[in-house]
Amino acid sequence: MHLHAANYKFILTSVLCFLIGFTSKAKTDSTLLLPDTVTIGVFEEAPFIVLDNTKNETFGLSMQMWDQVNHATQFYTKLKVYPSFKELRNGFENEEFDLSINPIPISPNWMDYVDYSQPYFIAQTTLLTSDENNWLRLFKTIFTWEYFSAISGLSVIMLITGFLMWIIERNGSSSHFHKKIKGVFDGFWWSAVTLTTVGYGDKVPKTAPGRVLGFAWMFISIVMASSLTAGITAILTQGSKIEEINTASDLIGKRVGVLARSPNESFLLKAGVSPTVFSSFEEGVNMLENDEIDYIIGDRLVLNRIKSTHQGYKRLVLLQRPLKIDYYCFVFHKDSPLKRVIDPEIIKIIQSPAWQATMDPD
Repeated sequence: MHLHAANYKFILTSVLCFLIGFTSKAKTDSTLLLPDTVTIGVFEEAPFIVLDNTKNETFGLSMQMWDQVNHATQFYTKLKVYPSFKELRNGFENEEFDLSINPIPISPNWMDYVDYSQPYFIAQTTLLTSDENNWLRLFKTIFTWEYFSAISGLSVIMLITGFLMWIIERNGSSSHFHKKIKGVFDGFWWSAVTLTTVGYGDKVPKTAPGRVLGFAWMFISIVMASSLTAGITAILTQGSKIEEINTASDLIGKRVGVLARSPNESFLLKAGVSPTVFSSFEEGVNMLENDEIDYIIGDRLVLNRIKSTHQGYKRLVLLQRPLKIDYYCFVFHKDSPLKRVIDPEIIKIIQSPAWQATMDPD
């Protein structure tokens, strides 16, 4: 009797657990009510999103990822094109589309109201700047007040040394240092030849005081000539001004341009940098060309494409070391059922050698 009661109790418990599990599963499945048409918000951001001349066809790396995802999920999709990142973000906040396939870095500021997909690209944030030819840089350096001041000071020292040598040698070595005022130029010539270590030997001190002065001037000349040579060599061999930047804090006080309302803008502000914002990278490059900014911050892949296609007057160079690493994702509205369907497909694609080769920033 007790055995049958126990069996009934066990059976009843099992049925209840099944019903609870079935109800829970049914509830979970009901949350995956996918839209008949998936609207995708994009703005042009080469090489990830590239629009043709009609703005109706879309190409690029992010589009390649979406095409592979959609090949498996079979969504019916339509694109909603925005002119810039700012308008795209406004459209997202107004729920004008279901997701964006633009490469959006993971940002703590966004996580309260968006869901990110699995990252499909590791991005390197770096700097783009303009550089000058080494000889042009030397020309600009020479024709400055500081450089002329240094040369003038050096000339005064040579003139004083030559004048002292003439005073000493004009009687004891008149064949080398004339007694009259012309001898002052002889002394100046001797000091210049000695400074530059040319050593013609046409003007030679003969007296003991003259030779002491000459000996001292030789050692002074070595130091002064080495300093002058080192300065010119540094100008010719120094790298771009971009090589001065190692961290974001090195940008404090410098003119840095950044895409408006992008995560990089927040990154700079947190580092204490006050950036100049632009609505597109094309606008940013124009600002760089017009000397309104010194640097553009952005993803290496994007900036490298700008550099390779640049047709402006100035030469563009990229910082070699990244300032930070980001993970690029698609973005969904919070708790969107699309994320649970799309994420597994992204994982399959990014593990393929073909995709890794495609997204290699080098």
